[in-house]
Amino acid sequence: MLLKLLALVPMFSLLNRGAGMDEWFPGRNIYGVVLIVGAVSWLFFGWQLAAALALSWIFYRIPGWYALLDMGRNNAGFWDDPTKTTLKDFLLMIPRQMFYFPIFAYAWYFEGVDPILAGILWVITGILGALGYLAGHLAWLKTIKSPAEPLSGVNPGLVAELAAGAGLGIGTAAILSQFLL
Repeated sequence: MLLKLLALVPMFSLLNRGAGMDEWFPGRNIYGVVLIVGAVSWLFFGWQLAAALALSWIFYRIPGWYALLDMGRNNAGFWDDPTKTTLKDFLLMIPRQMFYFPIFAYAWYFEGVDPILAGILWVITGILGALGYLAGHLAWLKTIKSPAEPLSGVNPGLVAELAAGAGLGIGTAAILSQFLL
């Protein structure tokens, strides 16, 4: 069972990247990703957890990120003080990442996980997801040649989505370990 839980980290990393791309499935990729999460989770853990995980991905991916995704780059004053706008957007990204809550509610309500522990793991998962987007932004900021050439750096979406998805996998493995191990 431990290997299945650990497999969630790279799987969710790749699936989060896949959900953000526009080449895998017809329509929005999130619908295909939700089906993959549901199918693999059903095979690994059974239909109840598959439903909770698929619902978590729906709540997490279907709503937009609005201006948070750019971590302040589109704000007029960004280049005057990138740290300030990036920090503000990072702090706002944490509650946005916490839309991934159904699996934690499931663990508490149906599996008897201590609600305080479930809540702490939920918040940590939100922070890990936000750190993923921060990592993508910082990787971009460190690799661009100049503000006049914003496409000269690393693709922030690639780094961010892989890292944020790994954060979701870590948080999911942590909450599932509370009642599966």
